[in-house]
Amino acid sequence: MAGKDNSDGRCPACRIPYDKEKIVGMAANCERLVAEMNSERKLKSHKGKPKTSEGRMHLSNVRVIQRNLVYIIGLPLNIADESLLQRREYFGQYGKVLKVSISRTATGAIQHSANNSCCVYITYGKEEEAVRCIQSVHSFVLEGRSL
Repeated sequence: MAGKDNSDGRCPACRIPYDKEKIVGMAANCERLVAEMNSERKLKSHKGKPKTSEGRMHLSNVRVIQRNLVYIIGLPLNIADESLLQRREYFGQYGKVLKVSISRTATGAIQHSANNSCCVYITYGKEEEAVRCIQSVHSFVLEGRSL
Protein backbone atom coordinates (compact mmCIF):
# COMPACT_ATOMS: atom_id res chain seq x y z
CA MET A 1 0.00 0.00 0.00
CA ALA A 2 2.65 2.52 0.90
CA GLY A 3 5.45 1.40 -1.34
CA LYS A 4 7.87 4.30 -1.15
CA ASP A 5 8.32 5.03 2.53
CA ASN A 6 7.36 1.64 4.11
CA SER A 7 4.56 3.21 6.14
CA ASP A 8 0.85 2.51 6.24
CA GLY A 9 -1.16 3.66 3.28
CA ARG A 10 -3.11 6.87 3.82
CA CYS A 11 -6.03 8.49 2.07
CA PRO A 12 -4.64 11.24 -0.20
CA ALA A 13 -7.49 13.61 0.70
CA CYS A 14 -7.84 13.28 4.48
CA ARG A 15 -4.60 11.40 5.31
CA ILE A 16 -6.43 8.79 7.47
CA PRO A 17 -4.63 5.39 7.42
CA TYR A 18 -6.31 2.69 5.35
CA ASP A 19 -7.79 -0.34 7.15
CA LYS A 20 -6.34 -3.46 5.47
CA GLU A 21 -9.47 -5.56 6.21
CA LYS A 22 -11.77 -3.13 4.39
CA ILE A 23 -9.76 -3.10 1.18
CA VAL A 24 -11.29 -5.37 -1.46
CA GLY A 25 -9.06 -6.40 -4.33
CA MET A 26 -10.72 -6.79 -7.73
CA ALA A 27 -9.33 -7.64 -11.12
CA ALA A 28 -10.01 -4.92 -13.68
CA ASN A 29 -11.90 -5.95 -16.77
CA CYS A 30 -10.65 -3.52 -19.41
CA GLU A 31 -12.97 -4.68 -22.17
CA ARG A 32 -16.06 -4.07 -20.05
CA LEU A 33 -14.82 -0.62 -18.96
CA VAL A 34 -14.01 0.42 -22.52
CA ALA A 35 -17.43 -0.75 -23.73
CA GLU A 36 -19.18 1.22 -20.96
CA MET A 37 -17.19 4.36 -21.73
CA ASN A 38 -17.94 4.12 -25.46
CA SER A 39 -21.66 3.62 -24.88
CA GLU A 40 -21.77 6.64 -22.54
CA ARG A 41 -19.91 8.74 -25.09
CA LYS A 42 -22.34 7.74 -27.86
CA LEU A 43 -25.34 8.58 -25.69
CA LYS A 44 -23.93 12.01 -24.87
CA SER A 45 -23.15 12.84 -28.49
CA HIS A 46 -26.59 11.75 -29.73
CA LYS A 47 -28.35 13.51 -26.88
CA GLY A 48 -26.63 16.86 -27.44
CA LYS A 49 -27.26 17.15 -31.18
CA PRO A 50 -30.77 17.38 -32.58
CA LYS A 51 -31.17 15.85 -36.00
CA THR A 52 -30.81 18.55 -38.64
CA SER A 53 -33.63 17.28 -40.83
CA GLU A 54 -36.05 17.26 -37.91
CA GLY A 55 -34.83 20.64 -36.69
CA ARG A 56 -35.38 22.28 -40.05
CA MET A 57 -38.68 20.61 -40.93
CA HIS A 58 -40.70 23.30 -39.22
CA LEU A 59 -38.86 25.96 -41.29
CA SER A 60 -40.01 24.58 -44.65
CA ASN A 61 -43.08 26.83 -44.72
CA VAL A 62 -41.35 29.92 -43.34
CA ARG A 63 -40.54 32.76 -45.70
CA VAL A 64 -37.22 34.40 -44.96
CA ILE A 65 -36.89 38.00 -46.07
CA GLN A 66 -33.43 39.02 -47.20
CA ARG A 67 -33.28 42.77 -47.53
CA ASN A 68 -30.13 42.63 -49.64
CA LEU A 69 -31.69 40.35 -52.29
CA VAL A 70 -33.30 41.69 -55.49
CA TYR A 71 -35.59 39.60 -57.71
CA ILE A 72 -35.86 40.79 -61.30
CA ILE A 73 -38.31 39.40 -63.86
CA GLY A 74 -38.53 40.12 -67.56
CA LEU A 75 -34.79 40.09 -68.28
CA PRO A 76 -33.99 39.29 -71.96
CA LEU A 77 -32.40 35.88 -72.54
CA ASN A 78 -29.49 37.29 -74.56
CA ILE A 79 -28.04 38.94 -71.43
CA ALA A 80 -28.84 36.04 -69.08
CA ASP A 81 -25.26 35.42 -67.95
CA GLU A 82 -24.14 35.64 -64.31
CA SER A 83 -20.76 37.24 -65.01
CA LEU A 84 -22.27 39.75 -67.47
CA LEU A 85 -25.02 40.84 -65.08
CA GLN A 86 -22.49 41.31 -62.27
CA ARG A 87 -20.54 43.91 -64.27
CA ARG A 88 -20.74 47.65 -63.68
CA GLU A 89 -22.68 48.19 -66.95
CA TYR A 90 -25.61 46.23 -65.55
CA PHE A 91 -26.25 45.58 -61.85
CA GLY A 92 -22.77 46.22 -60.49
CA GLN A 93 -23.37 49.97 -60.74
CA TYR A 94 -25.69 49.91 -57.71
CA GLY A 95 -23.21 48.31 -55.32
CA LYS A 96 -21.10 45.25 -54.59
CA VAL A 97 -22.79 42.19 -56.09
CA LEU A 98 -22.15 39.12 -53.98
CA LYS A 99 -24.08 36.62 -56.08
CA VAL A 100 -26.14 36.44 -59.27
CA SER A 101 -28.45 33.48 -59.72
CA ILE A 102 -30.53 32.92 -62.84
CA SER A 103 -33.65 30.78 -62.42
CA ARG A 104 -32.99 27.40 -64.01
CA THR A 105 -34.89 24.17 -64.55
CA ALA A 106 -33.90 20.88 -62.94
CA THR A 107 -31.77 20.01 -65.98
CA GLY A 108 -29.79 23.25 -65.67
CA ALA A 109 -31.32 25.10 -68.61
CA ILE A 110 -32.36 28.70 -68.08
CA GLN A 111 -36.02 28.85 -67.14
CA HIS A 112 -37.76 31.33 -69.44
CA SER A 113 -41.28 32.55 -69.99
CA ALA A 114 -43.33 32.75 -73.18
CA ASN A 115 -41.89 36.15 -74.16
CA ASN A 116 -38.27 34.85 -74.03
CA SER A 117 -37.41 36.52 -70.75
CA CYS A 118 -36.00 35.10 -67.55
CA CYS A 119 -35.83 35.79 -63.82
CA VAL A 120 -32.71 36.68 -61.84
CA TYR A 121 -31.83 36.89 -58.14
CA ILE A 122 -29.10 39.40 -57.28
CA THR A 123 -27.57 39.49 -53.80
CA TYR A 124 -25.87 42.73 -52.77
CA GLY A 125 -23.47 43.33 -49.92
CA LYS A 126 -25.72 45.90 -48.22
CA GLU A 127 -29.44 46.56 -47.97
CA GLU A 128 -29.00 50.14 -49.24
CA GLU A 129 -27.44 48.85 -52.47
CA ALA A 130 -30.38 46.53 -53.06
CA VAL A 131 -32.86 49.38 -52.44
CA ARG A 132 -30.95 51.59 -54.89
CA CYS A 133 -31.14 48.82 -57.51
CA ILE A 134 -34.87 48.29 -56.98
CA GLN A 135 -35.61 52.01 -57.25
CA SER A 136 -33.60 52.34 -60.46
CA VAL A 137 -34.68 49.14 -62.21
CA HIS A 138 -38.39 49.08 -61.27
CA SER A 139 -40.46 49.49 -64.48
CA PHE A 140 -37.27 50.10 -66.50
CA VAL A 141 -37.72 49.08 -70.16
CA LEU A 142 -34.86 46.98 -71.56
CA GLU A 143 -35.07 45.78 -75.18
CA GLY A 144 -38.80 46.40 -75.22
CA ARG A 145 -39.47 44.50 -71.98
CA SER A 146 -40.42 46.04 -68.66
CA LEU A 147 -38.33 44.84 -65.73
